[in-house]
Amino acid sequence: MDFVISNIMLEKLIAQGVEIGFQKGLESIGGMEKYWSQNKAYNRFGRNNIINWVRDGRYKPMVGGNGRNSTKLYDYSKLLELEAANTIVIRKAYVS
Repeated sequence: MDFVISNIMLEKLIAQGVEIGFQKGLESIGGMEKYWSQNKAYNRFGRNNIINWVRDGRYKPMVGGNGRNSTKLYDYSKLLELEAANTIVIRKAYVS
């Protein structure tokens, strides 16, 4: 039996699954930072991946601090969602 799911619905399901898993993971380890620094995010998810997500408009980092000492902050659960969406291969069924 085949099911057809739109890309939008698939993205929503992934986002919900990642958020639920993220919250359960935080509960099990007693807490973790929700927002990561740019350096930490680059190391975990890859600099090029994050740059592409920002450039494509799929993610917008938050700015923390004031003036010269400001840093970009990245929501860890959102980055996990984007990483999961990158790893899914969608096959199209072609009818002859």
